[in-house]
Amino acid sequence: MKTQLEKRAAETYDRLTHPSSNNFLPGLVLGLAVGAIAGLLLAPKTGEELMKDLSEGYDDLKGKAAGWINETTEAAKDKIEDLQR
Repeated sequence: MKTQLEKRAAETYDRLTHPSSNNFLPGLVLGLAVGAIAGLLLAPKTGEELMKDLSEGYDDLKGKAAGWINETTEAAKDKIEDLQR
């Protein structure tokens, strides 16, 4: 009989060795954000232009994050409803 610790270790191992496609989207969004910020900061622009670009990038990222949160919340609600049936 496995102990609680052994069960959790096995679950963690499975998660790390068989990543879910659910991890792809957040990783993609984070990678895009880091790349965009690096590109903006390394581009030769005036301070005013840079601030404008950063503000627009932040607004875009905020919208994408809100959309991802809504999608994830809806998916979680659907899973909960399926499990309650």
